[in-house]
Amino acid sequence: MRCLSCGNSRDLHYYSLAARDYLPPEPDHQRPHQARGAREVEACDQCHGALKQISLLLDADAEAGADDLASLALDLLAGEAGYARIGFNPLFLPGDPA
Repeated sequence: MRCLSCGNSRDLHYYSLAARDYLPPEPDHQRPHQARGAREVEACDQCHGALKQISLLLDADAEAGADDLASLALDLLAGEAGYARIGFNPLFLPGDPA
């Protein structure tokens, strides 16, 4: 795995909104894929970028736009931890003004 922003392959952490894993101060490097959430953020400690991911493997009914909006709390938590969102955001697509 590599950070899409800087190419870093170390110091990548995954956080979800599960009750037990709100952006912990010390991620468990021995078990990085334990308790992966259907909606999570991949955070890079090198560039401090965060990329939200929505897994169809864990939630077959997931929909990118709706789930991105529904998981804004995850963006807020990542921002409070010092990570800035990178990547595509479907909410900022230009729409038809008509």
